[in-house]
Amino acid sequence: MTKKEERIRMPFVYIVKCKDDTLYTGIAVDVKKRMKQHVNGTGAKYTKSHPVKELCALWECKEYSHAAKLEYKIKQLQRKEKIALSENPRELAGYLENFEEEFEEGTFENRPVFDIMKLGEEN
Repeated sequence: MTKKEERIRMPFVYIVKCKDDTLYTGIAVDVKKRMKQHVNGTGAKYTKSHPVKELCALWECKEYSHAAKLEYKIKQLQRKEKIALSENPRELAGYLENFEEEFEEGTFENRPVFDIMKLGEEN
């Protein structure tokens, strides 16, 4: 993939559950690659010391700035809200205060989650 093609791809915001039941929220353009990095301990400082168990939620964003804003909003939620959101990712607007005012319709699209455990087995 060329650098130009990579820039055109939409960013994703994701929530992963770690083996110690903590949650980590991040942004990636290539989610599969990023999940492999997390599983291998090279994805982020946090997931290096808190190994990833599963990908819980995934949203595709129109622009990186939208992804950054969404990631920030999710990180501001209380743990119980993050857990509920990761279990019901289609209910994103219900968990974020002033969601309709800050984000225009169609800014985010919920995406199905793939089995992360298989990623650790692939080369």
